[in-house]
Amino acid sequence: AKKRIEELIKDNNYDYIDSVGMPHGSHLLALKIKEKYNLPWVARFYDPWTDNQYRTYKFAYYREKDKELERTVAEKADVIVHNNYHIARLWEERYGEDISKKIRIIPMIFDSSRLNNYLPQIHKKEELVISHIGNLYGVRNAQTFISAINLLITKTPALREHIRINMIGWVPGKDIEEINRLQLNDIFHLTGRIPEKECTDYFNKTDLFISIDGKGELDLNYPSKLLKYFYYRRPILGLTLDNSVAAEELDRSGHRHVLLDDVNAIANEIEYAFNNYESMLNFDYEYYGRFSPERIISTYRELVNELMNDGLTV
Repeated sequence: AKKRIEELIKDNNYDYIDSVGMPHGSHLLALKIKEKYNLPWVARFYDPWTDNQYRTYKFAYYREKDKELERTVAEKADVIVHNNYHIARLWEERYGEDISKKIRIIPMIFDSSRLNNYLPQIHKKEELVISHIGNLYGVRNAQTFISAINLLITKTPALREHIRINMIGWVPGKDIEEINRLQLNDIFHLTGRIPEKECTDYFNKTDLFISIDGKGELDLNYPSKLLKYFYYRRPILGLTLDNSVAAEELDRSGHRHVLLDDVNAIANEIEYAFNNYESMLNFDYEYYGRFSPERIISTYRELVNELMNDGLTV
């Protein structure tokens, strides 16, 4: 890749470098080009690097090597772009003021024009349709959510016939086993992985969306499912960590969240949603527009113009 880029540079005039990760190897390639040609460099991060919960290391050596590489990229890049304030604050603490001055926040991009029509079904007072739309894997599972539903149904058996839960996408085997063990098959409806266009009916017929963080002490991954949840404009309940991007985004947009491991709180939130649904509709219905291509492109252009014309300013 480096050889091919150098061939292109010989025949063209390029103004700056833009690298996007992950994969974070793109930043390492940009680092090599930066060292040789000294072009201005924008390093954009859509997922954390050393703080990514889904990266596993067989030996501590590799984790330490990644930390060294992350720091080198942070030091050498002229602009660092993160998609949320949460990780930006962590990098400021980790790398100090000089690198913090280079950080800019540009949200993830979401193009609603490629989705099918937004035609939400009218909420029926006597039922609550709950959906988790997205894959669960690795450090993310629905164990505490399943336990909370079981607690709620045990406490209030009459709700059993009035709650439907759609699990769209990959569900871990241990979650399926738990649903079967607790005999909740009449409540949980699992579709497996289906094409995106087939999800539209599920989005439109949902009363309450569920977002689930990954287990651990820190979750800096932006849950991309939130972008579609925002667009389909129904209440969202996040099962979050104390310190997560999802919790911050749900606060900013006016939605609700509880701690991932608090089974009682989750059960109470579901019961509250059933009994007080109208009170959960006071959220920012236009929040999805923050991620529109037009706004993101405009912000990015401003950043590049600043970099090319005047140098990055604080």
